[in-house]
Amino acid sequence: MPQTVTIPLPGKQPEKSEVQAEIRDGQVYITGLPDGHTLEYVARDVETKSKLYVVHRPEEFSLDAFRLHIGAEAELVEAQVQKVRRYFDGGTTLIDYILAGNQGELYFPSPAYKDKKPRDRYQGKTIELEKLI
Repeated sequence: MPQTVTIPLPGKQPEKSEVQAEIRDGQVYITGLPDGHTLEYVARDVETKSKLYVVHRPEEFSLDAFRLHIGAEAELVEAQVQKVRRYFDGGTTLIDYILAGNQGELYFPSPAYKDKKPRDRYQGKTIELEKLI
């Protein structure tokens, strides 16, 4: 009978978060959002459409209270939000975060900038995002 070998990965691995997202029937279903929180952004990568980004915050707006969850459907993990900057240009938002010990930056342009696309810069790669909300 074939043997199964388990090898622990080095370092602390991110745990699956309470907030999860699933796409079915042409809709995105978000579960586990804390009471009193509102969705700020939901996005996915343009190339594979397999990586989701869920950003939420308390309804009482505070840049310090943004939370970010990243990952595949039903496998989201919470990233540690380091800094959020919102510009007075109609809403351009930059979110600096750490995930699995690596720094990243999300960029959501103001709706006024029709030619600019949301993006994620992580581990030296930049990927374009499709904003779902």
